Amino acid sequence: MMQKLTIIVPAYNHESTLHSTIQQLLRVEDDLLHHDTIGYRTRLLVVDDGSRDQTWQTIQDEHQFNHRVTGIRLSRHFGYDNALLAGCSRR
Repeated sequence: MMQKLTIIVPAYNHESTLHSTIQQLLRVEDDLLHHDTIGYRTRLLVVDDGSRDQTWQTIQDEHQFNHRVTGIRLSRHFGYDNALLAGCSRR
């Protein structure tokens, strides 16, 4: 049985860099999938940690393009560690 991989990315006001970050991580996943290192149930989980810019919209747009990209939107800024924990609880 292939391993499932979930990459959790906390994001706070990362609208300007999030698209390129997601694309780079998806290329890494694609390479791992190509070499049968991970299974096809893998995903990229982006946690919007209460951003005030268009970070959440970017996550939604990326999900429309690639369903391996999913997101969680926190109600306010909780900090990097708590955003990571939120992602871990949802994986």
